[in-house]
Amino acid sequence: MKKNLIIVLLVLLITSCCENKSVMNQINEIESLTDREQFDSAYVKLSKISERALCNDDERARYYLLRTQLGYLTQHPDSINRLNSLVIPYFSQKNDQKNLANAYYYKGYSEVTRGNYAKATYYFKKAEEQALLVGNEKLLYKVYESLSAINKLSGNYKLELGYAKKALDIVPRVNNEKWTYDALYKIAIAYNRLGQKDSSLYYLNKMEAFLKYVPKYDMANTLISIAYLYKHTNPEKAKYYLEKSLSEVESSYALAHLSDIYVNEGKIDEHTFYGKRPLPLMMTTLKTLSCTTSLNTI
Repeated sequence: MKKNLIIVLLVLLITSCCENKSVMNQINEIESLTDREQFDSAYVKLSKISERALCNDDERARYYLLRTQLGYLTQHPDSINRLNSLVIPYFSQKNDQKNLANAYYYKGYSEVTRGNYAKATYYFKKAEEQALLVGNEKLLYKVYESLSAINKLSGNYKLELGYAKKALDIVPRVNNEKWTYDALYKIAIAYNRLGQKDSSLYYLNKMEAFLKYVPKYDMANTLISIAYLYKHTNPEKAKYYLEKSLSEVESSYALAHLSDIYVNEGKIDEHTFYGKRPLPLMMTTLKTLSCTTSLNTI
């Protein structure tokens, strides 16, 4: 009887170890998918792991970090955020700088979503410290991009510009042309906010060479953003980009900007302009114009 009990316990132990190994293999695979930016696939695989299958703090910390990270990256924010209670303390204790940098970054990101910009800045700076220690250039880019955005929201345009330039400095080392475009655009618009039009146009001209790397789904809005920067300095070029945007997607914002330019030039009145556009879009555009005349929020 005792012998049979020992055999049963051994079988249970071996089964538990196999399951534990299987969970760790799954976490390794999901981390690999995430590093390769296959976020949707990683999220699906992570969703299949039961919390009850996690057997130790290492598995739990890596699991909950992935859960928070992929939740934001796939627009499925996680309602159970254990970064402060489990993830950050564990990776700090283990001196795991790579995972700690990611944990600090996503803690900062979670504070941004709550409007806590001071706390977000604190955690982004902590992420920067750890990322510098391990040479994680991709994360450093995201940190500087996020710090630039926070300072824009806070009205600190000089800091916005400084962090955008730091992001641009990193881009050649990560070989990402889309990020080059993003950083150049952020620099151009920061200079525009500071009233330095010549510098803004300089970076805007450099940025145009990278337009081909913008994803098609984002192209229409990107072209509107470029047009906005040209709107008051080079209306003809602004019209060119607005028409290109409209060829991608009929947008009330593009129409509103375009009509502003034509009306200011005295070449066309609003009735004539909107008469050339579909009625539903016309009404949306009129509503847009009634909310703001210059659309300086782009």
